[in-house]
Amino acid sequence: MLRILIFISLFSYATALIGQGDTEHWKPLFPDSSLNGYQLLNGKARMYLEKNPEASNSFDQFDLIGISTAGTPNTFLCSETQFGDFILEFSVLVDSSLNSGVQIRSASKPDYQQGRVHGYQVEIDPSTRAWSGGIYEEGRRGWLYPLTRSPLSRSAFVNGRWNHYHIEARGNELKTWVNGIQCAWLYDSLDARGFIAFQVHSIGQAELAGKSIRWRGLRIRTEALDEASWHNQQHVTPTNLTPGFLSQHEAAEGWEALPNPIETFEKYSLPSGAYELSFHFKMHSDSLTVIDASLPALSGDNCTSLSLRLRQQNGIFASRFVVQTKTGLNTQEPKTPVYYGNEHWNHGRLVVDHGHIEWWLNGQLLAQHLYSTEWNERSTPCNYLRINTMYGRKVELAGLKLRKPQGR
Repeated sequence: MLRILIFISLFSYATALIGQGDTEHWKPLFPDSSLNGYQLLNGKARMYLEKNPEASNSFDQFDLIGISTAGTPNTFLCSETQFGDFILEFSVLVDSSLNSGVQIRSASKPDYQQGRVHGYQVEIDPSTRAWSGGIYEEGRRGWLYPLTRSPLSRSAFVNGRWNHYHIEARGNELKTWVNGIQCAWLYDSLDARGFIAFQVHSIGQAELAGKSIRWRGLRIRTEALDEASWHNQQHVTPTNLTPGFLSQHEAAEGWEALPNPIETFEKYSLPSGAYELSFHFKMHSDSLTVIDASLPALSGDNCTSLSLRLRQQNGIFASRFVVQTKTGLNTQEPKTPVYYGNEHWNHGRLVVDHGHIEWWLNGQLLAQHLYSTEWNERSTPCNYLRINTMYGRKVELAGLKLRKPQGR
């Protein structure tokens, strides 16, 4: 099955390239042999341009080369031009012992960590982790779109050869492809504009000094983006971290956006009867958050209490699913093999459907509870959701949305 999906992706890649024969709207990022219009920030690794002996068009006349250097932090070659919406393409050849990335919509400000480069980074990862094409936020929130969900995306990058990247940044939508295979699909609104930068990562071992990373065919377009945009692929699922925003496909699926909680304690009114709640959360070390839902019970004004406790302590994650009804208390502590880890965004889903309750984590059903086939629709005061950080660093929440259950 994986081979079939790779074949389909590569066929789509070839078809997309055929449609990009026009060069009218593309511009080279390095039109000549100088680095005019760029500045080196944060580190002191050597970066320079070299004539490409295999050049076949105006976009690949020069290779950008970075050399790993001991005793210096991450080095970035940053464009002086700021870019908002664009499509960026390049090929990259990197030593398998290095790590790198390309910054998009990024910044360096004197009042932020002494000018540290920060912003979205499209990953170049030749390690066995294989997260090339994922989206990391340098200097701020960390991983926004790791490649934990798709084996096909992790197989896209091939060590020891040139790898082609296609990156689209349009509005709050960021998407990446490596060798024609889609890797990331993210909605995030923190940065709408910034510079493009090429990273030579710091090294921790002296024997890694002197190794290289090469970029070739660096080109960008900021006009007629529809003509060069690529179609999404089925193996990639979007992550929406934009507060109060619904993408077109989410709206078509019946979702309604909820505002992100501003304080550590926030209460939402929920629809009567049945609903499905979806949200992304990121936990830090030694933190506890509680998601409480109060639901109509079997009769009268009594309520059913549902509590989901997410706890990170001493490097160990645990979730506890507690349902309290008139007939007693039900507690489940499911194992969490699909928890993506500390400092990573995880996807939670809660389904409440007339006495049937389900708790999902990153696409896997962890716990469920059946307590009645009856439902009292009159107990509307019981319908609320409460999100509360109990102690430690606040758990980050994003992309909260509701809809009617779509069937299990």
